[in-house]
Amino acid sequence: MLNGLVDKNGFLLLGLAFLTALVVSLATGAWLIRFFHRKNVIEDTTQPDHAGLNAIQSQKKNVPTMGGLMILAAIVVATLLWNDLRSSYVWIGMLVLIVLGGAGFADDYIKLKRKPSRGLTKTQKLAIQCLLGGIVGYLLIRASGDISITACLSMIPFRDFTLHVGWWFLLWCSFVMAATSNAVNLTDGLDGLAGGLTLIAAAVMALVAVECSTSPYPIPLMHADAPTFSLAMSAMAGSVLGFLWFNRHPAKIFMGDTGSLALGGLLAYAALAMEAEFFLLILGAVFFIEELTVALQIVGFKLTKKRIFPITPIHHYFQVNLKWPEQKIVARAWMLGVVFAVLAMILLQVF
Repeated sequence: MLNGLVDKNGFLLLGLAFLTALVVSLATGAWLIRFFHRKNVIEDTTQPDHAGLNAIQSQKKNVPTMGGLMILAAIVVATLLWNDLRSSYVWIGMLVLIVLGGAGFADDYIKLKRKPSRGLTKTQKLAIQCLLGGIVGYLLIRASGDISITACLSMIPFRDFTLHVGWWFLLWCSFVMAATSNAVNLTDGLDGLAGGLTLIAAAVMALVAVECSTSPYPIPLMHADAPTFSLAMSAMAGSVLGFLWFNRHPAKIFMGDTGSLALGGLLAYAALAMEAEFFLLILGAVFFIEELTVALQIVGFKLTKKRIFPITPIHHYFQVNLKWPEQKIVARAWMLGVVFAVLAMILLQVF
C-alpha cells in the first residue's frame, strides 16, 4: 500500500496521516492543558535579563509548558498507524524524536523544579544534538548500504553540483542536526511563531518527498523511501496544526523545548535523508535568520564587548524596540515563511 502512495493512491495516505495526527494532537492537547494546570506545570515567563522584555512576557501568566508532548504523541501514533514499519528510516526518525524530545523534556523539567535554573546548559544541548547527528549519519550510511550513495551532498535544489564527503558526512550531519534543532528552539518565543513556521516547512517537505520520488534526477534514498518521509512530514504538519489550535495568541499552552528541539531535529533528519539540506536552508530561512542574529550577537559581543542588536532573537527586537504587537510579528513571520517556501519550490523546479 505504501509503495502506491504516489502512483496509485495519490495523497490518500498523506491525508490519513495528517488527519490522524491532527485528531490525536487536539484530543491530547485538551487533556494535557487540564492536567498541567492541576499539576502546576506552568512556565515562568519572566525575563530578568531584560527589563523591556520582562514587562511584556511577564503578562503571560498561568500558561502550561511541555506542550511538545502532544505533538510528539500525535506524530508517533500517526507513524505507527500509516507508515511502513519495516523501513529503517522510520525508526531512525523515532530515535530523533525520542532523544531530542527527551532532552527537551529534561530541560523543561529542570526549569520547573529547580527555579531559577535555566535547564540544561547550552553545552549539554549541543553535545546531545551533535552526538545524535553523528549517529543519524552513520545509520543513514548503513541504511543505504553504500557510503558512496549516502555520504554525498547532491545539494537540492542545485542538483547538478555533487560534493562527495565520505565519512565527513557524520560531521555534516552533526552540524545540520544542531543548527536546525537550535534554530527552531530559538524561534519559539511568541505565540504560534515556531508552530506556524514548522507547519509550513513540514507541509512543503512532504510535497518535496513526493516530488523527489517522481523526479528524473538520481536521488537514491528518496526513490526508495519517498512514502516514508512524505508520511512522516504529513504527520508532523497535522500534529503541529493541532497544537496551534491551543498555541495561537493568547496561548493556552507552550511547546517548550520538549517540542521545539524535537521538531527541529526531525526537519534536519528528513533533509539529511532526502539530501535536501540546502533546500531546507531556503525553506526554513526564517528559523535560520533568527539563529543567525543570536550567533552574531554572541560573536560580536565576545570580540568587541558591544551588542550588535539591542536584543535577540530578532523577533524580540520587533516586539520590544519597534513595539510591534505579537500577532503582527507572528503573521508577518508566517508570510515570510510562505514566501521562502514558494522560492524553495521554484528553485527545485528550475534547477
